[in-house]
Amino acid sequence: MAQTRRSFRPGKSRQSLFILPRAFSLVLAGYFVLTSAYSFWLKRRPILDVMTLAGLYTVRVIAGAAAVAIAPSFWLLAFSMFIFLSLALVKRYTELQGLLERGELTATGRGWHVEDLPLVQSLGTAAGMACVLVLALYIDSEPAQRLYGSPEALWLVCPLLLYWISRLWFKTHRGAMHDDPVVFALRDRMSLVIGVCTVGILLLAKIGVAQ
Repeated sequence: MAQTRRSFRPGKSRQSLFILPRAFSLVLAGYFVLTSAYSFWLKRRPILDVMTLAGLYTVRVIAGAAAVAIAPSFWLLAFSMFIFLSLALVKRYTELQGLLERGELTATGRGWHVEDLPLVQSLGTAAGMACVLVLALYIDSEPAQRLYGSPEALWLVCPLLLYWISRLWFKTHRGAMHDDPVVFALRDRMSLVIGVCTVGILLLAKIGVAQ
């Protein structure tokens, strides 16, 4: 017992609480570099700006996985990139729509023009549909078969996600979208209902609906 007391080092124990995995530090450094590049240059480049925003959100997913020493799967990264790209394009569409309503033609320091609205909408809806496709392909993949007791239950998430993305762009097209689509999703009752249903389906798929 005395030997245990001598080997215990409170200072070293407290210091270890602040030690993060090396992978997380590398991801954090990459996030800082990418954020700086966006602030000083990339935000002025159409297409590159929204791709960078989507990349930054995806890097946050990678950082979260690195913080707990878990390798993010290919499927998660592909899904994240497409859905975040769609959300970034929603944000740009809303900004351009605001310019159009004010009678302005160009977004200051952005490189986008109001005549780009149809292109932004097409790219955004395509990216949203692509994330649903990634989910559908994942359901029949080997990782899904190993991870879920009833992976076929995940098919129920696909129509929910299709509806949510379609509704998101419908609201955006009608000018009823918040400047930040994430804030809209957190305040929108239908989005919250869809989120709760999705979590329930994931739990059923995990434990196995047949069990």
